[in-house]
Amino acid sequence: MRRKIIRQGSKEHGTYTITLPVKWVKQYGIKGGDEIEVEERGSTVVVQSLNALIVPKEVTIDGREFTLTQIRRHLSEAYRSGAQSITLLYKDKVMPQHRISKRVLASTDIVAAVTDEMIGMEIEHKTAEKIVIRQFGEAIEEEFETALRKIFSKMHEQIDLALEALTTMNHEQLFGLWAFDRGINRYVNFCLRVLNKKGHPDPKKLTNYYAALVQLEFLGDIIYMIGIDAAHFKMKKVDSSINEYLRVLQKAIDAYTNYFYACNEHKVVEIIDYRQKLHDFENNNSKFKKLDVFNSRLLMRIHLSFDLLTNLTDQAISIGPCPE
Repeated sequence: MRRKIIRQGSKEHGTYTITLPVKWVKQYGIKGGDEIEVEERGSTVVVQSLNALIVPKEVTIDGREFTLTQIRRHLSEAYRSGAQSITLLYKDKVMPQHRISKRVLASTDIVAAVTDEMIGMEIEHKTAEKIVIRQFGEAIEEEFETALRKIFSKMHEQIDLALEALTTMNHEQLFGLWAFDRGINRYVNFCLRVLNKKGHPDPKKLTNYYAALVQLEFLGDIIYMIGIDAAHFKMKKVDSSINEYLRVLQKAIDAYTNYFYACNEHKVVEIIDYRQKLHDFENNNSKFKKLDVFNSRLLMRIHLSFDLLTNLTDQAISIGPCPE
C-alpha cells in the first residue's frame, strides 16, 4: 500500500508525516496520543503497535522452595519474556540441583551462571533472601541477526569439542560440554527475548522463528548430553560408530545452516542422505546389533538429533532464507 508524505513547516526544518491505515489502527486499538515503535532499516521504516506485544516490565519469582534447576528455568523464561527487571526470592543455602539428584550447589552459584546467559542483564541488588536482576542494555534487530549466526557456528564447534572429549575420554572435557552449551543458550535466550519484545517484520514468520530457536536449544542439549552420558557411564572408550555419526551429524547441521541462509534446496537432499546413512547402519549393519547398552544410548541421542534437524529443516522452509 502507498501513502503520500505530508510536509509540515519549512523544507529544511519541517517534519514529514504519513497517515496510518484505518483498519490497522482499529485492529490494535490505537488512539490519539498513543506511542508506536518506529524503526529504521536502511530504505525501510517499520511501524509497530506496542499494543500487539505484551511485555512485562517486572517479574517476581518465588524460588524459596525451588531446586536450582527450577530457579534456572524460571529466570531464563522471565528473561525471554522481555522483562526489564527480575526479582528472585530465594533461600541462601545449599540446594539440590534436581529433585532426584544428589548433586548440590549454593543458590547464588546458579544465579551467577544464569546471568551469564542473559545478554544485557546484570545483578543490581542482592541480599540473603532476594536478588534483583535488571536490564542495562537494549536488544536491537542487528544484534538479533548476529546472535542467530552465533548459534549455528557454536553448534559446529560444540561437535568438534564433543569429538575431542570422546577421543580422550577426559571426564573434565566431557562434563565441560555442558558449560559450552550455556554459550548456545545465551544466544538462543537473547533471540527469543528480541522476538518477544520487538516481534518480527513478518508476523507469519514469528511463530516459526520461535519454534526453530527452541529446537536449536534442544539440539545443543542433546549433543552435550552425549558427553555427560559417557562420563556418567564411566566408559573407557566409545565405539567408533559414535564418532563417525557425530561427524555425519555435524555435516548435516552445516547443510541445514546453508539452507537456512541461502535456501539451497540441494542441502535439504544432503540432510536426508546423511540421516539415511544412520538409518542404514541401525537397520542393516551387524555391528550395530553388537553395541553395548551404553554405546546404544549415545547413538540414540544422535538419532534424536537427526529427527530434530529434520523438523528444523521444515521450519526453515516456512521461514525462508535470511538476508546475508
